[in-house]
This record gives sequence, structure tokens and C-alpha cells, in this order.
Amino acid sequence: MTAARLSRRLPPLALLATLGALVLSGPALADNKKAVEAAKAAAKAGDGGALSKAVAEIAAEGKAAAAKGLLAVAPEVPPTQAALYWQVLAALAAMNDDKALDAVGDALIAAPDAPLSRDVIFAYQGNKSLEVVKLYDRLLADKKAAPLQENVVVRLGEMERPEAVDTLLVAYGREEKKGTPLERRIRSTLAGLFGEDMGDRANFEGWWKANREKVFAPRERAGGTGTVRDTLDKAREGGLQSMARGGRVLVLRGEVKNFDEVEKILEPLGVRHEAMLKTAFMADMEAALKGTAVVILNCNFSGNVCRCPTCVPGTDPNSRLPVCTGCDKHTNSTDRLSDAAIERLKRFVAQGGSVFTEDWGLKELVTRAWNEYLNAGRDLSEREVDYGPVPGQTGSPLLRGVFVGAAGGGTTTTVAEPRHWKVDNLSPSIRVVDAAKVTVLLASKDLVANDNNTAVAVVFSPGEVIAAPEPNKRTRSGGAKAPASVGARPGLVLHVLSHFGKQKSETDEFTLQNLLVNFLLEAQERWREHAGAR
Repeated sequence: MTAARLSRRLPPLALLATLGALVLSGPALADNKKAVEAAKAAAKAGDGGALSKAVAEIAAEGKAAAAKGLLAVAPEVPPTQAALYWQVLAALAAMNDDKALDAVGDALIAAPDAPLSRDVIFAYQGNKSLEVVKLYDRLLADKKAAPLQENVVVRLGEMERPEAVDTLLVAYGREEKKGTPLERRIRSTLAGLFGEDMGDRANFEGWWKANREKVFAPRERAGGTGTVRDTLDKAREGGLQSMARGGRVLVLRGEVKNFDEVEKILEPLGVRHEAMLKTAFMADMEAALKGTAVVILNCNFSGNVCRCPTCVPGTDPNSRLPVCTGCDKHTNSTDRLSDAAIERLKRFVAQGGSVFTEDWGLKELVTRAWNEYLNAGRDLSEREVDYGPVPGQTGSPLLRGVFVGAAGGGTTTTVAEPRHWKVDNLSPSIRVVDAAKVTVLLASKDLVANDNNTAVAVVFSPGEVIAAPEPNKRTRSGGAKAPASVGARPGLVLHVLSHFGKQKSETDEFTLQNLLVNFLLEAQERWREHAGAR
């Protein structure tokens, strides 16, 4: 049937739909369908080469059919082939065609709770095109997309373009004074971008109107720190700067042996902090925790060790354990957090403080305080393992900036590229006890043989949300209090396998530093929620 004959039978909208169907039923659709079937078969077989070829053929079309095809292929990738899964989504997230993004939006709104939908938003984190801003605007305006909206706000905060701020301000207008988590996320994102929490939407809009042309002008970045701060987007940079007005960061050191010194990372990051021996902390925990938002426990030796004056400390050549040499007295004692300290840190987190641990901190602190969430698995030998984000668990803002790189016609996540994590000797593997309450941020398939304890970085929030102080009450820290209906969340506990300084490449070291920066920013948010009660 010709288009002329169709036009006499159908109203205009029906005619357009039918013409579209005729176009898509031609050779292009047949080729796309063939490529999609080939990609699905390659995905199921775990054939990376064949999958790459088929994905390239699908993506070449660049429009709605390509987006739909890639969205159909991704769920077919077996869970054991995460790198191939991210390869498919990286191709999707490099697409900027309006029709393709309309198709993506349709899929996300139709299934906003689906793990794949979270992963799609995550995969777009490096794409800063105007077309993607339009997609985000659509998602924020549609109530059906509510489960994805906080993640969308995080993406907009990274984009560093005026249209993204315009979209945030419009969304803030819809949410202001509703006391929702989305309102809180928008407000904190705007505060990071503008360098100050201005509270009311009118204040943000007034400042934006006066400074619109200045905010994203070429700026002098931190530069030369040798840390991830040299690469941070403006929202996170603003968040780090505002930490000077927030809660303190306390680093607990071991007296015998520290295998890592996180304070040496915090200094070039520009994070105000204090390093303290665990013994000093335990001598007056209330004073140490006053005004503290974050406690970081260095990986340190906390077991029995000779402490007599004539002892000459050494290291076991077959491990990294400290040993006594040149001494026959062997006056042993531990350098371990006491049971009382464990209980106090549990209360600290329940009241909005946050804890970061690495490596042996799993045994010394985390499993003693929160063994209903995590436990220590088998000790690992020194090794290098692959790692990547866990499909379906990418909604956490702690993953901001972790996997961004160049791809195709724009920048997007490059999670399919090899990443390698150096595991230290005797690092305890991470055994997740409550999968419903623990988010595995990074995992490694190379650790599958280790009792399936594949986690590389995990986070959880132990405790309950409590009622926040009255609305509009000023906090003692000087910040405007969020609406009471939002509630004050407990703090975060972030644990990572192995530690800083062990990663061979800057990319992998920056992965860990990105996690730390994101954790500090989120921890400050939670601490401020409780600040009015302090």
C-alpha cells in the first residue's frame, strides 16, 4: 500500500506511526534485528569478540532501533560476564541522537525499579551532551521515574553546563518544602555547584541569574596535587571545600605498625583532619568524637606484639606481620580497639557519623561492630585481581567519577576496559552476610574461587532514620536545617579490600581515592542532618 493511499484512510498521527513502521520494516530493521540476535548469542556464549562486532553494528544505526536493540541485549549477558554487560551499556551511553534517547527514556520510565535502569543511568555518567540533559529533564518531570531521580540529579551535578543547572532548579521548584530525599539531593548538589547552601529556591535562582556566565567558565583546577582532586567536577570540588565548615575527619593510627596512612591522602585532597593514636582515642572517646563526622581507621597491626624497651621490631619475611628480634623478654600486648571503643563507634554511626575501614580494619572493627552485615572470609595471598561495578548495584553516589573515560563520539563510562586491584598479603576477603542491606560497590570475578567472596568495596548504613529537628531551625554548625519530614539518616560504613598505595596504576589508585572523596561528601551530608541535636 502506498503512502498516498494510506493518507486517505488514516488520520495524521496514525499515518505517521504507520509510515514509521513501514520504514522500520525495511532492510535497516532487518539488519538491526540480525545484529541484535547475533549480539544476544555472543553474550550468552561469553564471546567478547563476537559481541563487540555485533554491538558496533547495532550502534552504527545510532537511532531508536539501536537503543532498543542494545537495551534488549544487555539482560542476555550472563552474570559471570559483567565486563561484557558494561560493554553493551557503554555503547548505549555514547549515543546522543534524540530518537535514541527518547527510546531510552521510554524504557527507563516503563521499568524505573529494574536493576538495568539503574545501570543505564550509571553508564551515562560521562556523557555531558545537551541531548542527555533533555533526557534527565524528562525523567525528573515524570513521577513514574521516581526511583531513578536521585541518581539523575547526581548525573546533572557532574555535567558542568548551564542547562543542567536550569534543569536542577526547575526540579527543585517542584520539590521544595516537600521534605523528600529528592529535594535533599537537589539542594546538596546545587550547594556543591554554587559553593554554598542557599536554602530557598529563590536564593539559588537569584545567585544563578547573577552568576550564570561565570560558574562554568574555564577555571583553575586544584592541579598538581597528584590526587583525584585534580580531576574532580565542580560539584564535588565545591563539596570538598565546604567540608571546612562541616564535621571533622578523624584518622585513627596504630601505635605498632600502620600499613597505610590515609592522612597522607587527605592532606593533598585539602580535607581538614586530625590523626590520633588509637590509645589516645580510647583514653577520651567523647572528646575525640565531639564535632567529628568521619572516623577513618588506618590498616594497622592490632594483634599481640612484643612491647618491651629492648625489643628491635622486624617483619616476618613470609608475611607482613611485625615480629620481635633481639629480645628474650617478649612482653606482649595488643594495639587493638577495645570492646568499649567498638560500642562507642556503633553509637557514633547510629547518630549520623560515618566510618571508613580498609584491609585488616574488617577484623578489628567492622565484624566486631556489625557482624550482622559483614564478616571476614579467608585470608588472601598477595595477588592482582580484576574489578568493576556490580550490575544492578550502581545507584550509590559513592561511584561518582570512578569509571569515566573516553568512548566513541563522546565521553562515557569505560567499565569494559581492564581494571586491576592489588590485594595485599593476608588481606581478609569480604563476606557479605546481609545482601539486602549491603551494597557491593566493586567486585572481582577473579575472587569467585575464594568461597564466592567477590567483593572489593562495600557500603552499608546500620541503624534507623530518626526524626530531624524542627524545620527552619538553624543548626549549631550554621547550616539551614532540612525539612523534618526527611528525617536524619544513620551514617555510612565503607570497607575496601586492601588499601591505598598498593595500586599500580593512577587509574586504579584514583578509583580508591574517588570512593574516599564520595564517601566523605556523603558522610558530611548525614552528619549535618543530625547537627541540630548536637
